[in-house]
Amino acid sequence: MNKIISLQQAITISKKLKAEDKTTVLVGGCFDIFHYGHFVFLKKAKNLGDILIVALESDKKVRELKGKGRPITPLRARAEILAAFFFIDYILLLPYFPDDKSYNNLAIGLQPDIIATTAGDLQLVKKQKQAESVGGKVVIIPHIDTPSTSEILEIIKKENN
Repeated sequence: MNKIISLQQAITISKKLKAEDKTTVLVGGCFDIFHYGHFVFLKKAKNLGDILIVALESDKKVRELKGKGRPITPLRARAEILAAFFFIDYILLLPYFPDDKSYNNLAIGLQPDIIATTAGDLQLVKKQKQAESVGGKVVIIPHIDTPSTSEILEIIKKENN
């Protein structure tokens, strides 16, 4: 089974899972330099349901969100890293989404039972509306006390100066 899937494949798989009465959990992110916080978050998200789908942001979106020089790790490599974890069922390679409407349409297409996110997510209200629009819910996973990718990069930069 290929875990790395396209948007159309994800929609087809999601419909099949709904018919099988499987609980699907959707998470999204950049996962640029994979670290312990990512690992714990994804493992906890998987425990919320039967199937974990990771919506992986495009390189263009990561650059837009995180700034010049990002991503450090290209999309395909980030997907391969995530695919190595047994508890992740699918990695959805997102095309570049220019606006909220694209993410709303993603939620409508996938119909996740749960959208998992972390405490402090700046997109929380939007994710709650997306989940509600498809009869799902948002589950907030408490913050894992570990540096973010951006913080790790700053630490490395300081160490090298």
